Amino acid sequence: MVSSAVIKFGSGKVAVWGEAAMFSAQIAGEKKVKVGMNAPKAKYNYQLLLNIFIGWIILLNDSLTCYLIRKLVMLLLKILI
Repeated sequence: MVSSAVIKFGSGKVAVWGEAAMFSAQIAGEKKVKVGMNAPKAKYNYQLLLNIFIGWIILLNDSLTCYLIRKLVMLLLKILI
């Protein structure tokens, strides 16, 4: 099932997801089932999210801001993984 799309727009691209749970880390229900970034079948979701952020950060073109945001993203990923 496809729940995302990427299309060229102007000089860039637009990426759209129909659902954001894949970008979160959740434990659901009484059985404590791991979903989102925690799901065993979704081991590449964090890399996709990192790639999106890095692409966005590169567009900022401000080295200090880029450095701080990269550090924040890496810290968040360490917490989630």
